[in-house]
Amino acid sequence: MSDEIDRLAEAEQKVLDTQIQMSRQSAGAQLMINGFCHYCDEPCGQKPFCDEDCSQDWHRERNAQVRKFGVKPGEWG
Repeated sequence: MSDEIDRLAEAEQKVLDTQIQMSRQSAGAQLMINGFCHYCDEPCGQKPFCDEDCSQDWHRERNAQVRKFGVKPGEWG
């Protein structure tokens, strides 16, 4: 029984990982490069985020908005 549960949990995690990756790719394509991090506003050159932490935090907050308010990536301000 636990093997079946483990397989289902693993399959579910793969789906979630794929959805997260797709969301990040979609969001990253829509961000304009303005020389500043979109999360903390620090100068970052020709990147949307200054580091991976800011990128992850920004995506986590955007994904929470989608879950909570039903905001779609194209509607983000």
